[in-house]
Amino acid sequence: MLSRPARAALLGATLLPGCVFITAEDQRARVDDDNDGFSVLDDCDDRRATVHPGAPERCDGLDNDCDGERDEGLAPDADGDGVGGVAAGACQVGWVATTGDCDDTDPAVFPGQTERCNGRNDGCRPGWQPADELGVVTWTPDGGAPVDRSADFPTDSRDAPVRVELAAAGRLDICRGAAPYRVRIVQGDVAALHIIGRAVPLDSGDTGVPPDSADSADSADSTDSGDTGDTGDTDRLAAADTWPVLNGAASTTAGPTVQLSGTGGRAVLSGLVLTGGVTTATVPGGGLHLSGLASAELSALVITGNHASAGSVGGAGLYAGSVGPLELADSRLAHNTGGDDTAGGGALVEFSGLRMVSVDFESNRAATGGGLAFYGSGFRLDARAVSLHDNWGNRYGGGLYLGPGTDSFVTGLGATANRADAGGAVYTEGNLSCFGQETGLVSAWDDNWADTGGATAAIAGSGALSFAGCQAAGAAVAATSPIAACSAAPDLALFARRGDTTAAAATITGTAFYCSVTTCHGEVAVAP
Repeated sequence: MLSRPARAALLGATLLPGCVFITAEDQRARVDDDNDGFSVLDDCDDRRATVHPGAPERCDGLDNDCDGERDEGLAPDADGDGVGGVAAGACQVGWVATTGDCDDTDPAVFPGQTERCNGRNDGCRPGWQPADELGVVTWTPDGGAPVDRSADFPTDSRDAPVRVELAAAGRLDICRGAAPYRVRIVQGDVAALHIIGRAVPLDSGDTGVPPDSADSADSADSTDSGDTGDTGDTDRLAAADTWPVLNGAASTTAGPTVQLSGTGGRAVLSGLVLTGGVTTATVPGGGLHLSGLASAELSALVITGNHASAGSVGGAGLYAGSVGPLELADSRLAHNTGGDDTAGGGALVEFSGLRMVSVDFESNRAATGGGLAFYGSGFRLDARAVSLHDNWGNRYGGGLYLGPGTDSFVTGLGATANRADAGGAVYTEGNLSCFGQETGLVSAWDDNWADTGGATAAIAGSGALSFAGCQAAGAAVAATSPIAACSAAPDLALFARRGDTTAAAATITGTAFYCSVTTCHGEVAVAP
């Protein structure tokens, strides 16, 4: 029989594996009086749930994160994005512990934010440069938050440009890509749509794709295949080589590079190079098609290397139909070509009021209106500081064609080296008034050419011509015109014999009259 000590030892050995000894330290580790998930052992103040290791610091005089400091690392969050900006002075209630906001006035700017195409450092990245936005495209729906759509704008889609569709209302900001974007933008129900291109200079010194040679090898079929582009960009377009290029060229299917239409909508486009588009049998406008809009505002555009196929209406570069009003400013339409019987090599505008300021039409070609064709009885064209240079109309109006019943008022219109069968610079069946020196802007129509008549201007049908301060020189006609130039009114400056103006500078079958800016002086006799 075991002795009492032996039995006690045996019992202790038997019970030892299942016994739990709770020390005072263990008891304290189980205490969390403020229920913040940290025991009294780890919590520097177990009476307050806002105080524990890792808690966000607050401006309350307490060491919220238990690091031995009070109210440290706080900054004001003026824009409410949860990230503080620059702190100054003692903290205040409402300051936040997450800091580093480089613009505390904009809730969309904070560290880690996705980069947007807006010329700003959205993510507060150290060393940010404008070139960081290369290839960034941002869509902001009407009343919504910005969305990154860079993936929808590839720079290499081979023979099939990507079709990009947008909502009816919103803003698309397109930053320049490393190469032209191979896309076609289509929206058939425009309400209020902005498409804005943004220049992106590169730190490497690369100036980008020249406006007139933007992926020209992929441009649409051109009857002027030897064209190498223009080198005479005006100052206002000097930065165009850093604009984003949209190239809609395809070897299999035709279509405009940008096509916008709608009933009563408004479209705004700016800062883009549009190239590679081709009209279809039913959709005119190779580079840009606009139709049915209540208004359209176009500025800082280069529309180049687009084509209007034979059998289409035309508008190789730009087509606008039933848009009122259409405004075009600080833009260039160059090297757009139309096939036989098409109208408007640079632009075709019909049934739309048109206002133009500082626009260049250069080296465009079509059957009628090599530079611009304007149709629509009762519609008005107003142009100021517009250049027509080296455009070709196979039939009528090398630089400009004006349809029956239109009214046009041009100030500071320069027309040089344009050519057509009739109306080298202008062919008008509507009413045209040209103003020059007395407005402070020179209107000089020089060195234009016609095959049969009207090297400077041809006025036909019910067309009427009014000039004040406009000049012409160096016009030439290949064949003998049946009607001589006006000789009865020496102050009709278009026909004043300045330089070597030929006797057949104008072909007039309608009415010619002379007006100053404010007063008309009646009809002018035309020499037989």
